[in-house]
Amino acid sequence: MDPETFWHSRAWLRYVHADAKYRRLNPFALLLTVLARLSALTPPNVTVQVSPHDRPMSLNLNVVLVGAAGTGKGKTLREARELLPTPEGNRMQVKKPRTGEGIVTAFVDRAELRDEEGRIHKGQYVNKIKTDRVLLELSEVTDLRTAMAGEGSTMLGTLLSGFSGETLGGNTRTARSNVTLPPNTYRLSSVIAAQPSQCDVFFANAEVGFASRFLFAPAGDPLAPDVQPPAPQDTFPALAAGIPQGPDDAQLETLRNRDGVPYPHGAGMLAWPAHVIHLPLVAAREADRLQLLGTRGELGDLDAHRLEPAARLTALFAMADGREEAGEEDWALANTCLHFSDDARSDCLARMQAASHRRKVQRAADDKLAKVEAEAEVLAQQVNRAKEIILNYLTKHDAGREGKNRGEFTPRLKRIPDEARTAAFDELVQGGEIDTWPSERGTVYALAITPPGV
Repeated sequence: MDPETFWHSRAWLRYVHADAKYRRLNPFALLLTVLARLSALTPPNVTVQVSPHDRPMSLNLNVVLVGAAGTGKGKTLREARELLPTPEGNRMQVKKPRTGEGIVTAFVDRAELRDEEGRIHKGQYVNKIKTDRVLLELSEVTDLRTAMAGEGSTMLGTLLSGFSGETLGGNTRTARSNVTLPPNTYRLSSVIAAQPSQCDVFFANAEVGFASRFLFAPAGDPLAPDVQPPAPQDTFPALAAGIPQGPDDAQLETLRNRDGVPYPHGAGMLAWPAHVIHLPLVAAREADRLQLLGTRGELGDLDAHRLEPAARLTALFAMADGREEAGEEDWALANTCLHFSDDARSDCLARMQAASHRRKVQRAADDKLAKVEAEAEVLAQQVNRAKEIILNYLTKHDAGREGKNRGEFTPRLKRIPDEARTAAFDELVQGGEIDTWPSERGTVYALAITPPGV
């Protein structure tokens, strides 16, 4: 699908494009940020099923906004909030995590067990559900780098599991923080703003599938017109209006105790409100192709999880229209987004590698310059030391100015390199501190009759 067809296929897509152009933002970056918010606003009981032989998967969506300073990453985040605000009563929370454990406890905390009279039962805790959906929003990728770099950090593992809707948390050192989130009990989506030079945090972990779990979008718009386009005149639709009702805390806790696996046909689940978005047959065929390549080990690191964002985007395009049955156009729109993302990711990788190369070249140049400067400083110190030795020797052993040849200085200058010795004699002669003349013993040196400045 070409870009023109893509942006005119839905009224709300036309609005996103027009609004982005009016505000000097990248339309695709704004679109992905809006879709990430739509994903985060959706409760975990809403899933997507690619084909009858595939289990339903999470709708978690993860986006990287790539651009240099001033390209509009923060403004894109703010505009997405304006277009798709959190509806009243929706449990979605925006978080800026510092640790992997912090992500888990954003959903469920542990409180000390108390009896009816308020007395604490030491060592006993109860779960306190805070929410079932979180949007990780980082305006600087350096925050993620710092969180992942700490010794014993669980951030990378938590994000990898969370982005695929797998179990989060697990056994920890203390019962207070021992929280586990099984599949289907949480929604975790993310939008991370990053400068290209700092995107190694994604690509350095490509082998474990980190980069392939993200959609990439350029924050800047190289095609922005000189004259600012007009603002869109119509109203942006309420994309979140059709989000199904989420589970209550009792239903979540019941599912948590079942390791995220519902009872067959809803039995014993307090009427678990499952909503499964089904994809068209073309998606099932593509899923089988990708799964075949994957099981044969023929998918590259950057495409290892390609099916997941394709399926989730398809479901979100259907949900945005209030449907739980996705069609072929939804699938086509999703795959167009993947192609846009591929281009942005390739550009990001090239820019990151170029920046890395420039840093390496600069470090090598700095090291070489520092080495030259250090060698010059060492030589200068050696020359000054040699001059002191020469002057002291002549003062003590040549009061009659008979002259001393270089060989007589050798025992005292043996630790001084030849280059520094020669420079010392030359500087003393040129500075008028010693005199020199030829003799039968070779060139000799003596203190100057009239020292400089006298």
